[in-house]
Amino acid sequence: MGAIPETMMSNSGTTPWHGIGTVIDEFVDGHRALQIGGIDWSVRKVPLYTVVKDGFDMQQMESHVALQDSNGRDLSVVSPKYEVLQNDELADITDTLGLNVQTCGQMWDGKFVWMLSDLGESPRFDGTDEAMHRWLLVSTWHGSGAFRIEGVNIRVVCENTLRIAQSGGELFHSIQHRSGAQDRLREAKLALVETYQGFDEFDAWAASLMDKHVTRATFGNEVLEQLFPRPATDASARVRSNWHDRRQTLRHIFDGPTIGSQETAWHFLQAVNEFELWHQGHGKDATRRDKQTAQAKAWANARFPLTNKAARILQSV
Repeated sequence: MGAIPETMMSNSGTTPWHGIGTVIDEFVDGHRALQIGGIDWSVRKVPLYTVVKDGFDMQQMESHVALQDSNGRDLSVVSPKYEVLQNDELADITDTLGLNVQTCGQMWDGKFVWMLSDLGESPRFDGTDEAMHRWLLVSTWHGSGAFRIEGVNIRVVCENTLRIAQSGGELFHSIQHRSGAQDRLREAKLALVETYQGFDEFDAWAASLMDKHVTRATFGNEVLEQLFPRPATDASARVRSNWHDRRQTLRHIFDGPTIGSQETAWHFLQAVNEFELWHQGHGKDATRRDKQTAQAKAWANARFPLTNKAARILQSV
């Protein structure tokens, strides 16, 4: 992974997305944000060559080309049919809506570039303990991934970032690197409309989980048993200890100051989400910076399997 600036907070006091990137302390549009974040470079396709005839001649490859940025940095190797989606297309989307870009950046030496805009508080839960902040995340992979538009919910109290596939909302859209520029822009605008609708659908889904009573016994005996199956009787002491530690950590999170200890499906889901974001896979000596970087990687690769599995289980108990 390339160099990432120091941990920051947004000027609204809410941790944007994963808490890393370049913070912007003023109201700026997307194209100005490109400059501030150092991602105002472009990408082009350049030919690749192979050595033939005992190393004396070069032959251009037909099956692959390289992606290179305007600073001469090599990014990825792709098919010649690959269509580049430039960084300024992220800015075009935020500027179409007149949004305030609050953070942006790049990871993996420029292969992944993102821009995050503030959409304000969720009106359904504004002023309550369940307050959630809404963000619009636009990103592109210069390589094997896609151009993506995502609605991001962050529960303000515990900085839990929520991407729940079961919510029913259209909060995630992927545009492949193969259509024309006008087609991409049209797709993006349609996706933005669906994303705003998706936030409201997510709120309704979250409210239904808040109304669903789940006892501690049910959580321990049914939910945790499915999330972390009991080890076999001949399992090693280390396996048994890890299983016990995961369950105890989840219980401590639920009883801690950020979740609220209310016996509802929503609050148990929040405990699982906090565990996956900030505890799972991290050693005891892991710094907050390590955890933020891991969270960013999970988002970039669209992976939050534990939270989604917990959502399915909690909906069915």
